[in-house]
Amino acid sequence: MVSRYVMPGCPATFLDETDLNLLLSYAQEVGASDIYIRSLRPISARIRGEIHRLTDRILQDHEVNQIMKAIYEGDNGPVQVAIKPISKAYSFRHKSGQRLRFRCQGTGTQVNGQFAISLTLRELPAIPRKLNKEELGPLYDTLFPDVGLVLICGETGSGKSTLMAGIIRDLIEKDDHQHILEYSQPIEYVYDDLLSGKHHVEVEQSEVPANIPSFPEAIADALRRDPDIILVGEARDAETIKAALLAAQTGHTVYTTVHANTVGSVFLRLLQSLPSDSSAMILGGLIDSIRTIVCQDLLKTISGDRVAIRESLSFTQELRDQLLQAAQHDIMSVPSIATKMVKVHGVTKLQAVKRLVEEGAISEHWIGLYERDYE
Repeated sequence: MVSRYVMPGCPATFLDETDLNLLLSYAQEVGASDIYIRSLRPISARIRGEIHRLTDRILQDHEVNQIMKAIYEGDNGPVQVAIKPISKAYSFRHKSGQRLRFRCQGTGTQVNGQFAISLTLRELPAIPRKLNKEELGPLYDTLFPDVGLVLICGETGSGKSTLMAGIIRDLIEKDDHQHILEYSQPIEYVYDDLLSGKHHVEVEQSEVPANIPSFPEAIADALRRDPDIILVGEARDAETIKAALLAAQTGHTVYTTVHANTVGSVFLRLLQSLPSDSSAMILGGLIDSIRTIVCQDLLKTISGDRVAIRESLSFTQELRDQLLQAAQHDIMSVPSIATKMVKVHGVTKLQAVKRLVEEGAISEHWIGLYERDYE
């Protein structure tokens, strides 16, 4: 069956960035959130949660290589992706005059038993969406502590970066004379269109590893630049976690992301990332510094769009003291105790799902899926 989203006037061969820009312009026009490009496969895209073909023919290896060269600006892209995945932002000026931005992930893969290249491109809004105070409710204010750690958590594609960008937008619009430093891989959202001479906020963005070699080095750099707020793209290893903790302990607000689905599993992930001989000390510092944890999923709505559900917990001094005491007795009990705290003092994803079902936004089958997580 022919896809109704096949691109009219599709290039006979993808040769350069002009052909790529035509494809991405069309994908944007039909509402694609993600575009998938692979050797020896048709180009496809996720449109309103469903995957549809954008071409009715497969792409040859040399076409994907040309697309790689356009995105990664040179001949090294296809070579580098054979060694390790590469993340990069790509942008161009649309015929309307609007600048379109995409996050690109290049990965080596196998097709028919042979090496091939896989590209996933996700469109990034030109201006980050404002946070919806009504939707976030009491959580909103807890996202803006004067000092400490805010962890934005979830799996890939759960909207972590979008939520983080919304936080930065609100910080800009609060105009509180703050110096904000972001270190990401890649930089997904930019704020040039929001910043003006009237704002008393400075936002500086550096890409890892293009501008600075690693996240630990990024945080060390930040501490020498008089920051008020530091955004670290991902707390992915022990060195980054320790550096982010140091930044929070020295009087800064630090935002970072963790790949975890629940508040309890955030602590489990942190423990798994830390060396066993120092995990108790570092975890104690983290507990003392954490102000808010948010874990987000995106669910398909009845109308075909996507909506965020969140588990969240704001850490009062009393809750931090309870976790610190638990960690001193049995460090591995911290994840389960944090899970219990969410049920009493926070908001679970199951509660968020039930609210959206009552509002008629999502179907009831989601309740059954999330009930299993809270049995």
